[in-house]
Amino acid sequence: MNIICFLTVRPCTTFYNLCKELINENTLVYICIDDNDHSISDIDDSVKIIKIKNEDSSNAGYNYMYSKSKIPTARDKALYYFNRIYKNDYKHIWFIEDDVLIPSKNTISNIDKKYIDNDYLVRENTIKENPTKNDGWAFPQILDTTEYRGVFSIAGIMAIRVSKKMMKAIDEFVKKYKNAFFDEAFFGTVALNYNIDITVTPELYYMWPLQQTLQKESKNNYKEKFLYHPVKSINQQRNIRDKFNKL
Repeated sequence: MNIICFLTVRPCTTFYNLCKELINENTLVYICIDDNDHSISDIDDSVKIIKIKNEDSSNAGYNYMYSKSKIPTARDKALYYFNRIYKNDYKHIWFIEDDVLIPSKNTISNIDKKYIDNDYLVRENTIKENPTKNDGWAFPQILDTTEYRGVFSIAGIMAIRVSKKMMKAIDEFVKKYKNAFFDEAFFGTVALNYNIDITVTPELYYMWPLQQTLQKESKNNYKEKFLYHPVKSINQQRNIRDKFNKL
């Protein structure tokens, strides 16, 4: 069984229904929400909503994945939920931001069939050895929020898939260093430290930056096998999904 967990702040009913379409005999779908006071109208509970108190996630070390603030985001909370609360078995979990376009209800399933046993699917794997705060990017923030020093792996993580083995490594890393750190350097770095295979997949090529990568092609010429980011409009995502689902 695989899991898809969407990361969002205040999802709407249209987004909920898009998520619902991805449920099948091999896939469960969850939505993890930043704003615990938010509720979605007209839902049937087939997609489970994850709401975690900020202090529960932060006290467990699942914080700092977006900023220097200890206030956790949906990504922190989702990792906390599946590592510390969720009790059922699974093979892989997708973590996907809500502005990622999934063109077809079959796109994720087809990727899963292609990469059956891979531990970590991601769009890139850029290695940075022993960075300092003078290296810029997010390293001043990262090095202020973690005691970890060594080799980092950097990637756009708007949509990634991780195995149960990697989830266990993430939890061990958080326990060892007392907290997480900036998400675009966190996942790959954990993988490097625990000898977990990192698979750079062409299906995630368009994760970042969509505008630049599409400039060389016909704009909006989406293909079913790829994921795309960012597509901010949920209605646009709905329209594109309808097009592919009819094919």
